[in-house]
Amino acid sequence: MEIASLGADQVEYSDINLEPSTTYSYRVLAYNNQASSAYSNEATATTNPIQGGGGTYEAEHYTSQSGNTVFEHLDASNDQAVDFGGNGAWIEWNNVNEGAGYAQLTFRYYNGSSASRPCQVIVNGTLQATAQMAPSGGWATAGFESVVVVLNEGANAIRFMASTNAGGPNVDKMDVVVDNIYKPVVPPIISFIAPDSNALFTEGNVIALSAEASDEDGSVSKVVFAYQENGGLTMLAELTNAPFTFEWENAEIGAYKVYAIAVDNEGNKSADSITIAVQEKHT
Repeated sequence: MEIASLGADQVEYSDINLEPSTTYSYRVLAYNNQASSAYSNEATATTNPIQGGGGTYEAEHYTSQSGNTVFEHLDASNDQAVDFGGNGAWIEWNNVNEGAGYAQLTFRYYNGSSASRPCQVIVNGTLQATAQMAPSGGWATAGFESVVVVLNEGANAIRFMASTNAGGPNVDKMDVVVDNIYKPVVPPIISFIAPDSNALFTEGNVIALSAEASDEDGSVSKVVFAYQENGGLTMLAELTNAPFTFEWENAEIGAYKVYAIAVDNEGNKSADSITIAVQEKHT
């Protein structure tokens, strides 16, 4: 089953409509203007279970709501679900008391439309996340989406609010697990200092590459400079200490898309890119 088709230069995709405690297999097929490649090797991933130490909050057992209807749904965990109204409709549980820390909220829902129905997750009056609520495959087929928020000790108020004119999905329940393993991934930050994008160089001149990188919750392990070539990346330099600079010599005539890629101590990556050109040297 095809789950996504990405455009040119897109190399990342997040599959969010996944069920807990389930193993999924993925393969990739690449296309160019002439033909397609063979399938890649198969990669598998297993989603985390909904563990102990948390609680389940049925959607129909909200403590307050606006613009919604409770209805019978035989696939729902309690044979009932909440049919969200239009933009701004919400349900709220003001009795979420599972302990303090990073919490994973997993929503079980139904979205039989062809488009996502994003909903804001507002915790104690502060917007902390947006759940995309992608199409689940039918109004009787459940989807799952998880977000990470921070909860306080004692009772917390969690409001789940539709944020598009199409309204929200039909919601079955919310499972809450408080465990700091759900601390969100914070990728490093990187940006080119030099050269400017669209800079023009003459054949034989040195191209000085410079970038700055930082990491909010750890450290930058390395910065890689590379350029795009034949659908892949050709590495120019790998640097493990600041300043992250490199002098590119003997660049051939042509246009280049150059990347600066930062990798942090947990293996998370971010990239910045520029486009430059090298012209023929005239004598």
